[in-house]
Amino acid sequence: NNLINDKKLVLEYFDEIINNGNLEKEDSNLLKFKKAIYISDIEKEQEILKLLNPIINSGSVWKNQVLNFLGQFYISNNQPQKANQYYSLLSEGN
Repeated sequence: NNLINDKKLVLEYFDEIINNGNLEKEDSNLLKFKKAIYISDIEKEQEILKLLNPIINSGSVWKNQVLNFLGQFYISNNQPQKANQYYSLLSEGN
């Protein structure tokens, strides 16, 4: 229960692990996805997109989950047009 409450410190940990370079590509993609989820509550849209667009464009195993997450992110921020863009990409992939 001694969780870290300092978001800045947690983000530094994410960056340190992601930039370590010793991770497999999909493990790195998963950590980027988790970081995007972590920062989504503070609505850092550009940083989220910077983290997730390479995953979408690479055909990663996390692509569908990322597309769904982005759709939900935009719905929760009352931006249905942007949400629909990601949901349509998700439906094209299936």
